[in-house]
Amino acid sequence: MYFDALTMAAVASELEGALLGGRVQKVVQSAPLSIGLEIYAQGQRHNLLASAHPQLARVHLSQTRPTRDPLAQSPLLLLLRRRIRGARLQEIEAPPLERILRLHFNHPRLPLDEQYNILVVEVMGRHSNIILLDQDDLVVDCIKRVTPQMSPRRPMLPRQVYQPPPPQLKMDPRQARSASLQRALDQLDPGLPLWRTLLNVYQGLSPLLAREIVQRACGESERHLAQGCDLERLAQESTAFWADPASRSSYLTLEGQQPVAATPYRITHRPDWESQPQAGISQALERYFSTRQSLSGHRQTRDILQQALQEQRQRLQGQEHSLQEELAKTERIELLRRKGEWLLALQSQIRPDQALLQVEELDIEIDPHKSPLENAQSYFSAYRKAKLALGTVPARIQQVRQQLAWLDELDLLLEQAESHDEIAALAADLDEAGLLGQEKVPRRKKALPLRVFTTEDGFRLLAGRNARQNDRLLQQARPHDLWFHAQGRPGTHVIVVTEGRPVPAKTIEQAAALAAYYSRGRDEGRIAVVYTECRHVRRIPGAQPGQVRYEHERTVYIVPRPMETPQET
Repeated sequence: MYFDALTMAAVASELEGALLGGRVQKVVQSAPLSIGLEIYAQGQRHNLLASAHPQLARVHLSQTRPTRDPLAQSPLLLLLRRRIRGARLQEIEAPPLERILRLHFNHPRLPLDEQYNILVVEVMGRHSNIILLDQDDLVVDCIKRVTPQMSPRRPMLPRQVYQPPPPQLKMDPRQARSASLQRALDQLDPGLPLWRTLLNVYQGLSPLLAREIVQRACGESERHLAQGCDLERLAQESTAFWADPASRSSYLTLEGQQPVAATPYRITHRPDWESQPQAGISQALERYFSTRQSLSGHRQTRDILQQALQEQRQRLQGQEHSLQEELAKTERIELLRRKGEWLLALQSQIRPDQALLQVEELDIEIDPHKSPLENAQSYFSAYRKAKLALGTVPARIQQVRQQLAWLDELDLLLEQAESHDEIAALAADLDEAGLLGQEKVPRRKKALPLRVFTTEDGFRLLAGRNARQNDRLLQQARPHDLWFHAQGRPGTHVIVVTEGRPVPAKTIEQAAALAAYYSRGRDEGRIAVVYTECRHVRRIPGAQPGQVRYEHERTVYIVPRPMETPQET
């Protein structure tokens, strides 16, 4: 599900009608990355929830009163209680085409420099944050501090000026015109799906909304650019969604009994989905996220593990940034060699007491106590040492990126875990990798059973529940079994046990759909899945469990789809 700019506009409109002028009566931290406010407005209490969770980020009204999590008390919470509790909500704004909400508060009983505050909620997936600003747009604190090493372009730390996300260099969908759309599409690959080209052209769209626009304009959400479409109708549909977000109806969309989306519009491009009208966008969002969060009541454990993954990811991103800076030193290293060569070439012209040689706009420092030859040798020695050190940097960058890819896999497995035992098994993996410290969470040491499915053609499909099971799958697979994985995305391995039989197209389709379902592309439409024989899949030497290289692959494009409840083995 995507919390896009259109959803944020609908939320802002709903909050404005319900909360404006209200007084904050209670502030709690309900999870490591979630804040709850109780606001009394228009004669009744309203509960506002804001979360910066990487997979569950959102902001909306809630029917449930926010509860305090004693294990999740942050410095931001203390500042919110001082500056926001007792304050009046004066203004609510959502910058156009952004997933950002700004809540302006005034507390006349505080000192003058603390009376006016802005609570900023950025709902941007992994980069989500909750930030408290003062009257000068200085960061008071935030629920996720971001250092310059983590994000050189946009750090987020106390006493720094708040920098909003950089604007996207795309067109405004509220002003879509067929002529400008045609010029933009002429620059793109005609083989792309039309919905993806809309993402490249317009701000504020999510893949879900882009598909819906194409469906309504062209009658087919997966139509390709080369197949053509009425651009005037496409532009009209794009602007129609933004005409008046406040007046749009809200829907909770189900696939079977499972909520798959909460939107301020009816989804029509998936006939197998059912859209149910809701009283408002907050009700739709709450019903959707309550299902996602209620997994066996283990939200607190999940959040602790998610926080551990996020902290390790930030450390690795800092390492990658430092290594990239090392690579940028190549030109300076070459200067050492050039200086040595100039000293050799001009050694007869250097005076005994000379400390600096200038040649071709190059300043060469000279040690007067050494001969020109000795000075040249010193530069050559420094050059060789620096070049030797630099030679290891690309390999170290590759190692860091492999670690980040592994964290992405764990993040997805944690998000899609279907039982307490799966969460506990992931906790054990994190503990073994040294990422949990002294955190008190359940750990499962006993191996979990594999997921086993049977296709319509009678073939067994095996799917891992964690990284170690992905390794186990490959160890047990026969050379001519088929291996499936979502292309370029975190996801689990799926194996088709062939038993020497040719695999029909229907089984390949079911295996690919299952691999897509257990990937980061689960909530999208058609995605790419690669498959090859297991003899062409090898674990990457020195990498974490489940990380592999493959060759001789083929690619299918498939809609993610689950299968019947698996057997266990």
